[in-house]
Amino acid sequence: MYDYVLAVVGGAFVALALGFVWYSPSAFGETWLEILGKSHEDLRGALRPVLRSVGALVLSSIALAVLVELTGARSVGAGALVGGAAGVLAAATTLSDYLFCGWPLRLCAIQAGYRLLYLVLMGIVLAAR
Repeated sequence: MYDYVLAVVGGAFVALALGFVWYSPSAFGETWLEILGKSHEDLRGALRPVLRSVGALVLSSIALAVLVELTGARSVGAGALVGGAAGVLAAATTLSDYLFCGWPLRLCAIQAGYRLLYLVLMGIVLAAR
């Protein structure tokens, strides 16, 4: 049980760390802010949204841990495959929302790309436990 909890927390941590890199100014952060019509100052004091995002990442990690367990994925490759399948599903549902709402596809690509990559990495962490 301890290794399961540790893997779930590790998966959420990897996704959070990727988010800090993904949305940094040197990656997609500036473009993301521009599309949203926000500035760096708008994000100051954003502790509550960050904590909520961490909660969502933990839920994602728990759900993916269930899928990893159900599929019997026990290797890095198998974990990446399960995470990738979940990521494609998340990206497709994100695309559906963006197309229906008429939001910019660049924003969708940034958001869906992040989700796809973090689910692959999360799947690796969870399967490697």
